[in-house]
Amino acid sequence: MREELISNRNIEKVVSLNKREPLFDDHEEVLTGAITHKAVEVLLKTHQIGEVEQEKIERSVETALSIFIHPSNPLRRKIKQSVLKLVSGLVKELQGILSGKEIIYSEVEIWDQGVIRRPDLIAVDKEKKTVNLIDFKTGIRLSQEEIEKYASQIKGYREAIKKILPDYSIRSLLVFSSEDSHFTKEIR
Repeated sequence: MREELISNRNIEKVVSLNKREPLFDDHEEVLTGAITHKAVEVLLKTHQIGEVEQEKIERSVETALSIFIHPSNPLRRKIKQSVLKLVSGLVKELQGILSGKEIIYSEVEIWDQGVIRRPDLIAVDKEKKTVNLIDFKTGIRLSQEEIEKYASQIKGYREAIKKILPDYSIRSLLVFSSEDSHFTKEIR
């Protein structure tokens, strides 16, 4: 793997940016999505997908919440309940996709001809020479036009990864989670 093309996100920079931004109620959906993404990232850095249970989900959500929302913020309790449902839905979908043998890369930057691409999750199985490229969409109902926009985005990620791992089979997946449903759509 050409490691020089993949770099981990600088978490200190992300945390400091998030602490400076004001939290407004009209940004709740965006904030909920950001916390959900961070909770899944924390969860997959500390646990194999097959070992994930509700207690571990709750701890990862608490960790993510502590990055984005002060404990005294009244919005925290409301967002926490939403994020728990979203993360639980994403975990169920991921458990159906991942074997637990993959090397997981969350929120990594891929430099592709001057463009920075940042997929939510790249799961590489070196033994099988496969990659599951996954992008999460949370808490929203999408029109067909929006799904096509996201499909185009993940196709760009796939093309960038093909340059890094040309001998690997790459599967591109959009994983959707709302408070009342979750599903996966493979993008070809």
